[in-house]
Amino acid sequence: MKTPRLSAFFALATATAAFQVHLKAEDWNVPAGNWNDPLNWTPANVPNGTPANINNGGTATLDSLVSNAFTVLIANNSTLDLAAGGDLTLTGVANNDQFIVDAGTFNMTGGALSVHIER
Repeated sequence: MKTPRLSAFFALATATAAFQVHLKAEDWNVPAGNWNDPLNWTPANVPNGTPANINNGGTATLDSLVSNAFTVLIANNSTLDLAAGGDLTLTGVANNDQFIVDAGTFNMTGGALSVHIER
């Protein structure tokens, strides 16, 4: 019977959609600053397994420590500078939109960018 497969597909799709809805994005809120300063994000938390949106025209610099983000969006003439000493790990699901640069800039002069795909 094909019904159980279809039901399982919809159950999985619903569970995935519900999981993604509950992830509150961290939004960059300053003209320029360090990624690891919680006051540079709204709400005041450094992204830790959550989506990171840099889309206010500002520049975020990651040059120390390891940071984990579910996804990263760089848009609206914003910039992410990944420099020596900074490591960024993306942990989102395999949906081709973990790291988006849309009318923004990504500079990598050091550090490491890792992408871990959840299936």
